[in-house]
Amino acid sequence: MKIGITSFIFLLISAANIFAADLCKDIKVEAPEELIMKESEFTFEEANQALEILRKRMYGLLEEKKLSKDILESPQFYITYPNSLTIIEGTLLKQKVLLARKEYELLKQKGKVRESKRAEKIFIRAKEDFCKFLSKTIYVD
Repeated sequence: MKIGITSFIFLLISAANIFAADLCKDIKVEAPEELIMKESEFTFEEANQALEILRKRMYGLLEEKKLSKDILESPQFYITYPNSLTIIEGTLLKQKVLLARKEYELLKQKGKVRESKRAEKIFIRAKEDFCKFLSKTIYVD
């Protein structure tokens, strides 16, 4: 299904406005509270910061260490790398849910029954994937 550029821009703006919304209520993670990644941490700002950390710190680490073993054993790598990737992955999964939800809402609002039912299934699946991800996501420390 294709949507117009205006609808797509509306979807992006709407998703950005509700990015802090709780999608996965009552998620229980078996870990100390300080290690649990919260849904509210998966934002564009956090993802951009994580990406910048990967660019700067990882490149610096590659320049500094001569052996791959030294890189892999460095706390800069084994803590920063997986945490940054998790933030980026979680943000993308959350964005997928929010966009799918908004597309579903728009199609439903326009009375497009068949398309909205398909969009609802996509939204539900994206939400399930994000909530499953969130239920087992903790910081590496």
